[in-house]
Amino acid sequence: MDDKKDLEERFREAASIGDQETLGRLLQEGVDINSQNHMNGWTALHWASKRGHAPLVQFLLAKGADKSVTTDKGEHAGQLTDRLDIHTLLGGAPDKVTSNSTALPITPNYIQHPPFPHGRGSAKTKSNRDLHASINHHMTRNHQSGTMIAANLNPDELVLKVRIANAQDTDYIEIELDRLQLTFANLIHTCCQELQVESSSVLKISKLPNTILRKDKDVMRLVDFQELELVIQRKSTVGNYQVPALQLIY
Repeated sequence: MDDKKDLEERFREAASIGDQETLGRLLQEGVDINSQNHMNGWTALHWASKRGHAPLVQFLLAKGADKSVTTDKGEHAGQLTDRLDIHTLLGGAPDKVTSNSTALPITPNYIQHPPFPHGRGSAKTKSNRDLHASINHHMTRNHQSGTMIAANLNPDELVLKVRIANAQDTDYIEIELDRLQLTFANLIHTCCQELQVESSSVLKISKLPNTILRKDKDVMRLVDFQELELVIQRKSTVGNYQVPALQLIY
């Protein structure tokens, strides 16, 4: 039961920070998409709407989220946004839409970002690291029954898939980054070390399908098994990779 509640809280946290990959994984684990926080009645859909994550709102609706569920204050998800695109998805009278400046029904310091709060007056909750461990425990157990896509993830590490752009060998390799050292410099260093690439030859690193990583915050937003590509200087030969000339346009 505790594991179930932990995963439901992690599900709502993922919705609040825009982490669609984690939402998908937890849904595969059987998390109730309409589960509500026992202190305030918020669902993942409420959080996605409040935080302005339109793609997540659409994703949750497609997966069966019930937009008629109300919080303990009687609020529908559509009343927690002032964004027209989200309002269009969720419906509701425009004059009833509340501003995103409305005080949240939980501990205010969440505005300063995680750890995710679980309501006023709640007992001491597990840390994010414990929640990751709980997820991985479920993933490993379900893998044994043939229903899991990944197992035995170390909650202290972020697992990424990397390759060299436009190389003849299109396979990815997996690398691990310490979650306490999620910096752009550490990402470049680890990728270059694993792919046997000189860091001076790296022109850019891209998060597929089309996003350039530039700073530490970009790295901190990566999720497990994100696919990355290193773009290397033209006419470079790195390890066993033959990289053709690149024509870069900036």
